Amino acid sequence: MFTIARSASLGRLRQVSPQTTQNRRLLSVNVMGKAEESTSMKIKQWIKENPYMAVLSGVYLAWELSPVGPTRMMFKLFEDMKKKKSAEEARWQRIEITVPSNLQEGDFMSIQNPNFPGQAFKCQIPKGKVAGDIFKAKLPR
Repeated sequence: MFTIARSASLGRLRQVSPQTTQNRRLLSVNVMGKAEESTSMKIKQWIKENPYMAVLSGVYLAWELSPVGPTRMMFKLFEDMKKKKSAEEARWQRIEITVPSNLQEGDFMSIQNPNFPGQAFKCQIPKGKVAGDIFKAKLPR
């Protein structure tokens, strides 16, 4: 006895024997049984099949996580760059300045340093700023 089934790949109707259907069911049961195999069992099986690769992977992982490994070196590099930038920023104070009415963009103006009275600095008014606009300038601390 035959049943009619739609072929998934071709989209056509075709006859399927009961034996074929039974084989497909068995195949799907076997696939499900293999899917239930745990990850730890797969890892153990891989270690048994590839002992040298397992040792090399362990050594590499230990080196990677050590204080002299490449990952730690990159983190240290970024930490040093961040410290250097924050030390540089600590030397400067940002103040807000309002553009006077008699000046325009590109003009220089004189500013009194609030940290050192009597010390004057020149700063240039940035492009796009008009009288009454506010911009920021850096002064040494």
